[in-house]
This record gives sequence, structure tokens and C-alpha cells, in this order.
Amino acid sequence: MRKIVLCLAGLLFITGCVTIGKKPVSTSATGTGTVTVAAVPTPVATNTPPAAPAPANPPPPALPAITPAAAEKPATPPAPQPAVQPAPPPETKIKHAAIGAAVTVSSTSKKYPTELPPSVLVDGDLTTRWSSEYAEPQTIEVKLEKPMKLAKIRLHWEDAVATKYSLSVSSDGKSWNGMYAFMKTDAKPVPRVDDIALNGVSAGFIKLDLTGRVSPEWGFSLYEIEVIPAE
Repeated sequence: MRKIVLCLAGLLFITGCVTIGKKPVSTSATGTGTVTVAAVPTPVATNTPPAAPAPANPPPPALPAITPAAAEKPATPPAPQPAVQPAPPPETKIKHAAIGAAVTVSSTSKKYPTELPPSVLVDGDLTTRWSSEYAEPQTIEVKLEKPMKLAKIRLHWEDAVATKYSLSVSSDGKSWNGMYAFMKTDAKPVPRVDDIALNGVSAGFIKLDLTGRVSPEWGFSLYEIEVIPAE
């Protein structure tokens, strides 16, 4: 009888296995209490595939389509402009009533090759020049081929212009009538043309008295003494 009691007491410390569904449940007893521990259920396999991972760099959203602008019409080219004609070269040859006349001067410089005899004063060439010696006063006399009525005289000066001079006419080369006097002390050393109106006076000789120079280092220099008769 005593052995049976001991056996029953020992059974209280024996852990029994109880089957729940298909999983065992561990049960332990201490003293008079019983503790039941449920086993973790095994996951049931399914046929659902795993979700695809999100891409690291998602593509940018598509931009809306751009409608091309209508092509602009080409600008109308400007109308061609007429060609600009170059200015005619300056006249270098002239005709007048004193061409070939006799010329007498008080002096002629020969310092430079371009300083020519006084006959070039009435050759009709505006590129040839006479120059006096580098002093003042100086005189120029022109004997016309025959006496005539004069409308005007043009003096074509080189750079060595006169700042002061007078013009006289004569019928015999002895008695002179003053017709014109010029004085311009601030004249510039540049070529110029002096128009001297004579209003139809009759003359066979013309004289220039040159008394003022534009530079003390030069004389007086003229390209041409142009004589224009009255009509």
C-alpha cells in the first residue's frame, strides 16, 4: 500500500505530452497546479508569390508632347540700292584766253624740281606751278595776244598763297589801272582759287603785285592765271 502511494506521488513530477491537433503540448505539474504551454503553430505554405521589390530609381514621369511652332516666314530682303558713283576726278586741264601768252616775273625759284618757269602760269595745266624766290615783294606781268574785254581772272594758288596782293590792268604795259586789292593776314597755307571780277574792262596787259606771304620760309606759288574774256 505504501509503494502504491509513492508511485502516485512520483507520477505528479512526470511531464505528460498531450497532442493538440498535430503538435505536442508540454504540460508540467508542480505540487497541485498544472501549467499548459501551447506549441507555436508551424506556418502553412501558400502559393502566393512574394511581392516584387520597388525599383531604386523610379523613372521620371513622361513629359507632355510639345507641338512645334509654325515656321516663321523669311523676312523680305530690302530692295537693292543704286550703286554710288565715284566723284569725278578734279579737272586738271583748262582752256582760257591767256594760254601761251608772254609772262614776265621778278624772280623764279629753282630750289625744287616742281618749281618751274613762269610760262607754266598760262599753260592750261593745273598740276604745274611757278614759284618766286623766297622773298617779297614780287611781280608778275602777262601780255595778252591782243587787247580784249575781260570778265574775270582766276588765280589758282598752290600752298604758298599770298596774304596780300593787288591786280592792275593796262592797255600799253606802261600805265596801270588798279582793279583789285586783296589782304587776308590769317590766310591758311592751303591751295585756293581767287575769282576776280573785272566787269568787261578792256586790257592788253595784266599785272600782279605780291606783297604778303603766308610763310616767311616760302615764296609765292601759282598753278595758273586763268583769263576769262567777256562775251
